[in-house]
Amino acid sequence: MRLSIIIIGLALLSHSAQVFAQGQMEARLETDKAVYEYGEPIEIRYMITNNTDSLVTLLASSSCQGILRFDDFLSTENATCTTDDLLIYFPPGGSNRTWTWIIDPKTIGLPKQDGTQKIIAQWGFRGRFADSLTVEAPQYLGGILHVEFATNAPEDSLDAMRNQLQATVLESRTSPFDQITVEKWEIEGITLEEATIRFESASFLHTVFPYRALSFHSVVAITPHTPNTIALQSTHPYPNPFTYRTTFDLTPNTAGPIRAVLYDLLGRERGVLFEGYLPAGAAQSVTIEAGDLPAGVYVYRVEAAGGVVAGKVVLRR
Repeated sequence: MRLSIIIIGLALLSHSAQVFAQGQMEARLETDKAVYEYGEPIEIRYMITNNTDSLVTLLASSSCQGILRFDDFLSTENATCTTDDLLIYFPPGGSNRTWTWIIDPKTIGLPKQDGTQKIIAQWGFRGRFADSLTVEAPQYLGGILHVEFATNAPEDSLDAMRNQLQATVLESRTSPFDQITVEKWEIEGITLEEATIRFESASFLHTVFPYRALSFHSVVAITPHTPNTIALQSTHPYPNPFTYRTTFDLTPNTAGPIRAVLYDLLGRERGVLFEGYLPAGAAQSVTIEAGDLPAGVYVYRVEAAGGVVAGKVVLRR
């Protein structure tokens, strides 16, 4: 996805749903505005806060904790969610965890229709601490289409299809075993659903369907010792997806030890990315090397004094 680098937590999002409280565990869903123009990205932030005087422990998958629904699209679609159980600790006195998503119409092909769009966020698949709101945004004509065809498919038919959809080929790979080519096209002027219906019966295609993949842009956890500040700032890894390596920057607001670790979706540690002491305000570049890692989705987790930052990266071969 083509996302600009954003430091999460520095700008207050303005459009918010009413806070939902469950035993003083509060959930708040916010967007940066209430009305969006055509093709304008929608920034969404979901925060869970422990306002009790007791430690609260929640159980969730290590890869799917905050879950977003935008109309009928669920953020876990086209995503791999592990079935492991991870204990997430919320110390008393205002500790919180915030997930941020960016709905980029050019890549995800949303909204599907004009007008009022309903957004729901929740903790895990059981729907705990759910909050919702609505925004106004126009239907987007375009998005990314997943297309598969035989390597000997007629090129003139494929070119005609690409021209009709005003398609730009973003990715193309061919399997030498089954002679199938898989491509991702960024299309314009038509919805992903309409494009699928138009070409799903084409004899020269194996399959075609909307490719919507949405993972959180970042997740930031803050302890009650720093309730009004961000203890650790992180840029989004770039490039992501990546083939050889991807890089992001860390900047602690307070001096202390930093440890960054890479995990696979089964929760297994695949390498220590950085471990050391950083002064306050010192930026540290962290690189994830593909090495001999298999293609797939990985989770990085950075722990610092008073804060945790985590995110996902996608390795493609």
